[in-house]
Amino acid sequence: MKKNFYKLKIPKNNIYKFPNFNKKTKLMILNIKKKTIKHKYINYLYKKYFNKNDIIIRNNTKCYKSFIKGYKIYNYKKSIINILLLKNINKYNIWEILVKPARKIRIGNNIYFKYKYKNKNKILKSKIIDNTSSKGRIIEFLNVNKKKLNTIFNIISKFITPKYIDNNIINYNNSINYQNHYSKIIGSIIFPNSGISLTNSFFLNLKYKNVNILDITYHLGINQILNNTSNNNKKYNLYSNYLKIKKSHTKIINNTNNKKNKICCIGINTLNSIELINTYNNKIPPYNGYINKKTNKNFNFKIINNLITKFHFPNSYSFNNISYFCGNNLLNTAYINAIKNKYKLLSYGDLLLIKK
Repeated sequence: MKKNFYKLKIPKNNIYKFPNFNKKTKLMILNIKKKTIKHKYINYLYKKYFNKNDIIIRNNTKCYKSFIKGYKIYNYKKSIINILLLKNINKYNIWEILVKPARKIRIGNNIYFKYKYKNKNKILKSKIIDNTSSKGRIIEFLNVNKKKLNTIFNIISKFITPKYIDNNIINYNNSINYQNHYSKIIGSIIFPNSGISLTNSFFLNLKYKNVNILDITYHLGINQILNNTSNNNKKYNLYSNYLKIKKSHTKIINNTNNKKNKICCIGINTLNSIELINTYNNKIPPYNGYINKKTNKNFNFKIINNLITKFHFPNSYSFNNISYFCGNNLLNTAYINAIKNKYKLLSYGDLLLIKK
C-alpha cells in the first residue's frame, strides 16, 4: 500500500495521551457484508453480542524493554550508537541486535553502556562478534552473569512507544499502563495493546455466558516498525514473529468454525497469526515456531469472522493490515465517522469491532 493513500488526519482532541481505563469506552461496530456502522458501548459485547460457544482469542505476549543507547567511544557524545535487542542467542549474554548508524559498527568493535547502580556510575562493556544475514549484528556483553545483565538491562533500556506516549510514565509503572491486562509471557518488542481497555471483569462477564476465552502466544518482532518506515516491505521479512498455539485450542477453533459461530480476535496481529497458519482445508494446526509470512490486500481470510481493535494511526502497519481484512474504503469511512462522533483514537482510545 502506498504512503499517504489515506488523507486522514486525527485531531489532537481525539487522542488520549494518558491511561484512562475508567471511562465508558465507546464501541463502533463495522459490518463488512452490510457496509453499516453502529455506535454502542463496550458492555454491549458481553450483554448482547457474544453468545454461548463463541470464541475470543487473545495474545498473551508481554513486551520487554528493547531500546538501549551506547557509545562506540566511551562517553563521547558524537559516537552514540542506538541499539534494538531482537533476541537472545545461545548464552544469556549474546544477542542479535539492530544498530544505528549501522555503517559505523563492524565485527570487533566495542560498545560501552553507562548506567548508575547504588548511586555509583558504572559501565557495561560489549563486543560485536558477528554480522547477521538480515543486516543486524551479534553482540556479546562482557564480564556479567545473567542476573546482573538483567538488572543492567532494566536500568539502561526503554520500551518502544509512539511519540505521543510519555515513555517515563510507562517505565515508572512497570509498563502496566500500556500492556493488555492479560499479558503474561515476555517476548515482544512492540506493544500489542488492542485489548488495553478490556479488564478482567469484562472477560469474567463473557465467561458467565460460556464464551470461550483462548490465549495464544504471538511474540511481535520489529517487522511492524521497519515495514512501516521502509518503502521496500520485503526488505525486513527475515525478522519473523514467533507463534505458539496449543492443540486443545486449535480443536476448539476448528469445531467452532464448522458450526459458523463467532470467532473473534483481539488485535490485528492475533488475527493474522491464526489466518497465516490456516491449511488448505481451513483447519488450524497446533503451532510452535516462527512465521515469516504476512497478509496483503488480496489475502483470503477464512477462519476469523470478528476483530476487536483500536483506531490506529492512518498509514501505519496495523492500519494497513486492518484494511486488508475489511477493505480500504470501509475503513476510511469508519475513521471519518469516528472523528465526527468524537471517538477517542489510538492506544488509549475507544474500540472498533469489525464483523464479516
